[in-house]
Amino acid sequence: MTMTKKLITSSKLAKLLGLSKNTVNRLAKARRIPHLELPSGHRRFDYEAVSAWLAAEQLKDNEK
Repeated sequence: MTMTKKLITSSKLAKLLGLSKNTVNRLAKARRIPHLELPSGHRRFDYEAVSAWLAAEQLKDNEK
């Protein structure tokens, strides 16, 4: 059985995270947030991968 990832747009991710679309795109452009870039230049995000990234970032911040 093949598992497919549900990819979402930067607008949808921004709404889920409570960030602006510009902030999400800036993080992706700086390669700070996991994403896929389509041949058209649009970005798509796997919400589960982003959630794992956020959890790891929060752990790093708590260790400081």
